[in-house]
Amino acid sequence: MKSKGYTQYSAYELSRYIDETLDKNDLSKAAANELLTRVVGKEVSEWFDLPQEAVIELTKEPAAAKYAEWNALLEAAVAYTYHAKLLRPAPAWTYKTKLSSKFNPREELTRKSDDYYCELLIETPIEFHERNIIFSRKELLHL
Repeated sequence: MKSKGYTQYSAYELSRYIDETLDKNDLSKAAANELLTRVVGKEVSEWFDLPQEAVIELTKEPAAAKYAEWNALLEAAVAYTYHAKLLRPAPAWTYKTKLSSKFNPREELTRKSDDYYCELLIETPIEFHERNIIFSRKELLHL
């Protein structure tokens, strides 16, 4: 989004970026997940420093992503941002997707260590748990 002087990705732009990245098939699943985890985490973390009106503008409902896991993750990230910035309530669109099985975008890393996996579970905000996603709040801090 470039209007009003803000240059962060909007939820819509993140949704399109996710689809384009996964549609390319030029990365392994683990590499694509790592890239998207970093991009979503970085962009969403930058929303924390913006004025409330900018966050509201950036988080207007995007078209649904083709990939349910990433759709749910983006919904959770926006809901978490609203909660953290004390904006109530989070947009209704952020409650559309609940995954039937756990999604951990860093599964390749976490399956190697039970301790790391347990730490991730503890660090996952409720907005992600509600959607069946394992995603550390550290991912939403400036990387």
